[in-house]
Amino acid sequence: MSLFPPGLEPVDDLEPAAWVREGLKDRPGGRFRVRDLVPPVFDAYARILHQTRREDHARRHIGTWAERASGLGRELGSATSWWDLMGTAPFGGEPDPSMPDIGCLTEDEVRRLVRFLDTRTASAACWFGIWEGWGFLSPSGHALLGREGSWLPELLERWRVSARARREVRESVGRATIELPGRSYLLVGGTVEDATRFIFQGSFQSPSLWWADDRSWFVHTEIDGMSTYVGGAREMVDRLVGEQVLESFEVGADDLAVL
Repeated sequence: MSLFPPGLEPVDDLEPAAWVREGLKDRPGGRFRVRDLVPPVFDAYARILHQTRREDHARRHIGTWAERASGLGRELGSATSWWDLMGTAPFGGEPDPSMPDIGCLTEDEVRRLVRFLDTRTASAACWFGIWEGWGFLSPSGHALLGREGSWLPELLERWRVSARARREVRESVGRATIELPGRSYLLVGGTVEDATRFIFQGSFQSPSLWWADDRSWFVHTEIDGMSTYVGGAREMVDRLVGEQVLESFEVGADDLAVL
């Protein structure tokens, strides 16, 4: 039985992702620039900040980084990381209940982004890259996620798993993977609205990579990031940032990517 939603099965033909592999083949092992996350072929780029949580709303994702910055009396800009904003070391101290999700947009964020990316037709062809390391895709991942007393809480949130578990995914799914430096993704074809349908074991996981079949835009949520990067036409990025469809900043292809 497939772990993937009906109609969203991984494919073996990776030709639709060839331009992505070519565009990101030289990404470094250390700090990324925007061009290492989104192929440097677009007119403009934007950084989307994942929604934060508010304690008075049962940890729902309804807050903004700007609200958090205002409350802390700090400045927020296109290069501000969550840790800069909070004034703490990454994952240092007590868990922060307001922290955005790592490596995942919420269903609501994806739904808003979908409406923004394609306002003409809901049937626009789209491709998705699903990172093969998510724990819900393998038996070892399930066992790891169910273990009590995990030494790193973020492990559960990101559903990260071992190399053994990733091998299990390849064997169980039986599909080829898009190989990028340090990352492998299963390729799934669909329409742009299918971006909201990636529900595994009852939980939503937004695609790590997704792009229009006509290559008019590209979205990348790095698995370790609390930001999502988008590339597209100048008019699209101007509208995204200007209307604040999602909390966002314009960035340049050569800017350091803030995860």
